[in-house]
Amino acid sequence: MVRLARANDIWKTVYKRNYEHLIKDINLNGIGGINNVEFQKGIFAICGLNGTGKSTILSSLKDIS
Repeated sequence: MVRLARANDIWKTVYKRNYEHLIKDINLNGIGGINNVEFQKGIFAICGLNGTGKSTILSSLKDIS
């Protein structure tokens, strides 16, 4: 029960923080069949079936400088 309470405290602070960097969208120009991906503020998850482009999106984010 203590771990759950601590985890809830951490999540509360995550949403209150003002992060220095924010990715609003990424344009992949059709790589992997994906053109534009838009992100909302906060924490997000990329979910989907095999072959839908999850790794392509993450690789593109990794290469942003």
